Amino acid sequence: MLSLIKLIKKDLYRIQIPLPDTPLKATNNYLILGKERNLWIDTAFNCQVSKDAMDQAIQELKVDMERTDIFITHKHFDHTGLVYHIASPQSRIYCSDVEGEYFTNFNKASNMELHHFLKYQGKEILEDIQRDQQPAMKFERIDNEFHFLSDGDVLRVGNYHLKCLLTPGHTQGHMCLYDEDKKMLFSGDHILGNITPNITLWKPQENVLEDYMNSLLKVKNLDIEMVLPGHRAILTNIHERVDEIIAHHEWRLKEAYSHVTDVPQTAYRIAQALTWDLNVRKWEEFPRAQKTFATGETFSHLYYLVRQGRIKYKMDENNTVLFYRN
Repeated sequence: MLSLIKLIKKDLYRIQIPLPDTPLKATNNYLILGKERNLWIDTAFNCQVSKDAMDQAIQELKVDMERTDIFITHKHFDHTGLVYHIASPQSRIYCSDVEGEYFTNFNKASNMELHHFLKYQGKEILEDIQRDQQPAMKFERIDNEFHFLSDGDVLRVGNYHLKCLLTPGHTQGHMCLYDEDKKMLFSGDHILGNITPNITLWKPQENVLEDYMNSLLKVKNLDIEMVLPGHRAILTNIHERVDEIIAHHEWRLKEAYSHVTDVPQTAYRIAQALTWDLNVRKWEEFPRAQKTFATGETFSHLYYLVRQGRIKYKMDENNTVLFYRN
């Protein structure tokens, strides 16, 4: 599968870059053409399939990368993996200042994040999940220097004026781009269509689900007629979609709460009792990557319930996090 290119508006293209061996299928890249500089939004995995599709799209659109800058919505490898491949020495590479430390200390930051996460989940997950089995991890590579943007900064590309909106949740440095005049939002993985972005808690003390809900309300109140997401179809019903996503998480909170008992349990154990939209019948059949995502999402919902005072948690002698009823 090579890239699929679609003209969205004048000087704006969507380029779908395939993601092999993942349920997401593809990452939506966007190209905005300007008189002096262009802007390429997001990339894809650092693998041959994605790389070939990216090369084909650049050639087909006749993009001069020496006058093209790159904006990355967030740090995940299905959005950053090919930054090093397409950037020219003249390209400025942008992301949020919150993600800055992660990119600056990439190898240390990514390893520490995973290390802490697995430690908090306990020995069961360590026995069940291996990092090198996860497709997003296989293709990691970040070689370029990044230029960091803050909430409220503006990028001007041709007739597009893109306001940077920090939208923590999917990652704590996730950033959307909003063109008020054109009523358009480049949403990355903040808002998706028929799927919900994974909201993983990597460690206690970060209430990422609450952050995400607040970020949804932040963009819901804007005048937006078109949402250009990082995956799947373009959206025109942002207000309804935000309500649907919030309702989904409220339902998930109730489900998670129903499986918390007086007996302390890990998020990994509770995740196995929840319902998941996968074409498998039992937990043992989940792909390893999906077990990680499901555990991380469960962790975020359980910690949200802790912060509401509805359940409690404690750490055992190995720093494994255990949740239980009041």
